Amino acid sequence: MKHCSGCDTTKDVDDFYKDSSSKDGLDSWCKLCRRAIVKKYEESEAGKAVRKKYNTSEARKTSSRKYNESEAGKAVHIKAAKRWNEKNPLKVAAHEATTKAIIDGDIEVAPCEVCGEEKAEAHHDDYSKQLDVRFLCSQHHNDWHRLNGEGANG
Repeated sequence: MKHCSGCDTTKDVDDFYKDSSSKDGLDSWCKLCRRAIVKKYEESEAGKAVRKKYNTSEARKTSSRKYNESEAGKAVHIKAAKRWNEKNPLKVAAHEATTKAIIDGDIEVAPCEVCGEEKAEAHHDDYSKQLDVRFLCSQHHNDWHRLNGEGANG
């Protein structure tokens, strides 16, 4: 048993994170209190600034690249992709049909219809209409989904 400095209660040692710098090898705050403090920091302006700086740093890119190229990273990606494909058969069919139509020349890739960015992605408003697509850059594609949710039949 160990006393939490955050909530002032005694809890089982399994409720504490490890901390090699402390005498007993455990954090002085329980996991629930520690998570609450971390969440509060991450939602603060200072926390958001630190996260943004890290996400655009070379260290982050290098770290991600190393993991994604490792066998463990590849296995995680394959497993996640397989799970997504199984959950989204209509989307998979729409993506495959669109890709085939682009390759066959039935659909011509166009710039973003909002800003004109040359690098654009095919967007489905309705996944049951597999070849009814419009082209949006990554930013406007994300914005569309943030405002409208998934496309119809998604």
